[in-house]
Amino acid sequence: MLFKANRFFEIGMFDPRTFLYGEELFLAENVKKNGGCSFYEDSVVILHKHSETIKKHISIGKQLKERFKSEVLFYTSEYKISYWQIILAKISLKILTKIYIPLKVLINRI
Repeated sequence: MLFKANRFFEIGMFDPRTFLYGEELFLAENVKKNGGCSFYEDSVVILHKHSETIKKHISIGKQLKERFKSEVLFYTSEYKISYWQIILAKISLKILTKIYIPLKVLINRI
């Protein structure tokens, strides 16, 4: 996402409740709330090594949990998702981190 500095300040900058994950969700929503719009430019190529630094220090499970917290924060504050939707999402995260990822790692080692 690219912003002019003054526009970034006008829309409230980053949400202080998030860290590393979910900032874009809040930024896009704040742009929309402040009368702006977003565009996707497919002619520009940006090379980004996702999680190159963080994966050296934090496990994939911990990364997923942090991302999950930010996304739950976003959807509960912006779209008022229900308690049961959060419970189902938590169950899905547990299945992903406790069953699917370990199995995938095990299979890849074989």
